[in-house]
Amino acid sequence: MRRKTGVRVALCAITVLAAVPASAGAITKTVYAGETPAAGKVISKYGAAVNAFFMNRVTIHQGDSIKFLINGFHDVDLPGPTGKDQPLILAGSTLSGVNDAAGQPFWFNGKRPSLSLNLAVAVPQLSATYDGSKRIVDPAPVAGPPKPVTVSFTKPGTYRYFCDIHSGMVGYVVVKAPGKPIPSAKQDRKTLAAQVKAVELTAKRVFKKKVPKNTVDLGQSGPGGVEDFAMFPRRLVVPTGTTVKFSMTPSSREPHTATFGPHKYIEAISQSIAGPAPDQRAWYATDPGIPVVTPTVHGNGFASTGVLDADATTKTIPFSGKLKFTKPGVYNYICLIHDFMHGTIVVQQ
Repeated sequence: MRRKTGVRVALCAITVLAAVPASAGAITKTVYAGETPAAGKVISKYGAAVNAFFMNRVTIHQGDSIKFLINGFHDVDLPGPTGKDQPLILAGSTLSGVNDAAGQPFWFNGKRPSLSLNLAVAVPQLSATYDGSKRIVDPAPVAGPPKPVTVSFTKPGTYRYFCDIHSGMVGYVVVKAPGKPIPSAKQDRKTLAAQVKAVELTAKRVFKKKVPKNTVDLGQSGPGGVEDFAMFPRRLVVPTGTTVKFSMTPSSREPHTATFGPHKYIEAISQSIAGPAPDQRAWYATDPGIPVVTPTVHGNGFASTGVLDADATTKTIPFSGKLKFTKPGVYNYICLIHDFMHGTIVVQQ
């Protein structure tokens, strides 16, 4: 989730990481979770962000360290023996008592589980050393600027790590035995520059992408974690009776929604998502099948695709959703997860 997102996990923790004496000749390399300052400068003109580690593959010697710097709303999860990231969305008990503005129960009552964000992504599990036997989590920043965490790798091997918040955001630390060749600082700078250049080229392509008729892409994305946080197109004009498809893009590492209704009503739902008791109207489409959008549907014009994502591991969350517009008018909508993302559907007779 982008650092400007309205989503903020309602959890605060104070952590202390004890320093460990470095072995003689040990070095420390730096990894950014999110774009480096140089990459941020390059892609800011495209209105994009990058959900990636820079560099996403680093080679060090046994006993060397990695300093993890978080830039944006990310965590760093070295998963230990599980080898797997932590889920971002958790399922709870079956829903009941969730009604619309007209007092009518939504279709998902009794049929779908309650959903919430996994607050563990903001809970630190820190250690000064890592050998793959125990999980380390450098948490997502929720209270003030994130502090760097430095971890010494004490056992040769290839270690995969994740950002739990963005599916597909993966990095690797390759640890070699002392005396084995590893890239020099100059070689690392060259590799990093190549990653930044690739991000820039991708951002250029993403910004120019065309969208099929009667379709809105919720954000645009490209390889390497590039994300453009806007509706494409921002304004779509359609005739009455049109069904509009709201879709993720295949490379996206973000979840999104397309949600219509009174601004205060849907903004309150948006702000609840990261809390301990998120409003369940955020997660699911407002109706089974293809929801209809009118000024009075569900008592106040509330209609939504529910949460969409491109993550193949969240099989219960769809990649796209459709909404049908049956009455002329101007319909404004937002993404509940990134409430700065706005769009408009103009329905003409």
